[in-house]
Parts: sequence; structure tokens; C-alpha cells
Amino acid sequence: MNLAQHLVASAQRHPDKAAFRSERETISFKELDTNSNRIANALTALGLVPGDVCLLMMPNSFEQITVYYALAKMGVVQVLANFLYRGNELEHIIADAKPKAFIGAEPYIEEVSKVFKKTGLPAIAVAKGASEDSGFINLARIYSENPDFPLYPSDDDDTLNILYT
Repeated sequence: MNLAQHLVASAQRHPDKAAFRSERETISFKELDTNSNRIANALTALGLVPGDVCLLMMPNSFEQITVYYALAKMGVVQVLANFLYRGNELEHIIADAKPKAFIGAEPYIEEVSKVFKKTGLPAIAVAKGASEDSGFINLARIYSENPDFPLYPSDDDDTLNILYT
């Protein structure tokens, strides 16, 4: 059972049980499953397909967890970039991984945009809190209304993450 399948099974067995909890809020397995399906549907509509590479650069948050599971359900390879990375570090990661998509958060748009001007903007650029003039799609605007998403039939040796140190 892979990570995405585990979430779906947990949502069926324990829909109201807390999947993640913070000081301010709690998200149940069912909510995480449904919200990740909505993001997966929206990202699919934007053109991401299984095997594509997505640079994910978000602080620890429920949104980051939800996007992580959405990409896992889609079969998209995630490059998890530390949100503290700057300039040369990001240039190296982007040049090496060649992401088709970027998903991040508003505080990092300026730094990432500088790098994308050198390396080329990915086909899909989404950021939580992005303004309309930033060139990024606001994450809150892409939530699909469709709460169902068919899991990508991944193999045990499919890549889920690429980590850089």
C-alpha cells in the first residue's frame, strides 16, 4: 500500500479521526482526502500528468500536506525544496530536476521568480496567497468542486519524492 492509498483507506475507516492537528485547527482523514482530491483534479485540469515533476516549496501547513497528498494521488514526482533555499541552491535544484510545475507560498514568490527568470518559468506556477499580478495562480482559486479523484495506479518502485541536501 502506498502513501496515497493509505490516506484513502484511513479516510474510509476513520473519516472523523484527526489526521493532523495544530494549535489552531484539526483536519480529519476525510477532509484531507477530499481536499487533496480537489487539488488533484484542479492540477490535472492545469495539465499535470503522472510522471511530471513538481517543485513544492511551502512552509509546514495543512495546505502543504494537502498538496503533498494531491500530488501523490496523481503520480507526480515531488521535489521538496526547503523554503529557506535561495539563489544558487534553487537554481541547482531547478536545473537538475526540471520541474514542469511549481507550487509554493506567497512569501517565496519573489525569490523563486528571480530564479525562474534565469531558468525559465515552469508551465504551471501556483502559490498560496499569490496576487493576480504575480504571474502565479492563487492556490485558493484552483480548488476543484469535484471531491473524487481516481488514484494513479503506481508501482512499488515509482518515485514519489526527490530530496536535495
